[in-house]
Formats: sequence, C-alpha cells, structure tokens
Amino acid sequence: MREPGSGSRNILEQYLKLNNYAITDFSKVIEVNNVNALKEMAEKNCGVTFLYEVAAGRELAGKTLREIPIQGFDITHDFAFIWKKGSIFSKNYRALSAFMSGKNERIVLDQRL
Repeated sequence: MREPGSGSRNILEQYLKLNNYAITDFSKVIEVNNVNALKEMAEKNCGVTFLYEVAAGRELAGKTLREIPIQGFDITHDFAFIWKKGSIFSKNYRALSAFMSGKNERIVLDQRL
C-alpha cells in the first residue's frame, strides 16, 4: 500500500477506522511510494493493493489486474481543481473540472493554444 501521508493511504485509514479496523490488522504490509510499483507487485502476484480505479484503468482493461469487490467497501472522496490565477489554460481547466464533476458530457478544449 502507499506510504504514510499519501492521500490514498489516508482515505483507506479513515475508512478502516470507521469500521473499527486499522492498517495493523493486516497480517503483512509493504509500504511503497510509487503507484506503478504497487501495480507491478500486484501483477506479479505479490499480494493485493488499494488503488484509485482510474490509476489502474489500463491494467483493469487489459485484464492484468482485476478488481475484488468487497461488500460495503465503497470509498469516494472529493477532488479540488486548482491552477495559477490568470493561466492561459484556465478555460481548459474549467472544462476538465466541469467534465469530472458531471456537469458536461464532453470536454471542449480551447484549440487556439
């Protein structure tokens, strides 16, 4: 799993705590600071990992990894889109933010850049 202090690790720890569990309840834990390393370890059958679905999208589609559904284990959280004020990409960032929040069906990027 990710190292202490990482966002995905914090989310998992909070979920476990809400259900009266902790990371220490796992029989073995390997902490890694690289998502690609976690995916590779799982692909080589070195255990399971907890990842954002989007982070493992290619591997799930290619069937080199698979999701293990766990009843009642549905973790979601908010994302914040931030960018430098006055950025020439502001219009694109707003479009991406709207798309990700479900406000638009597709992303329309400024093609003049």
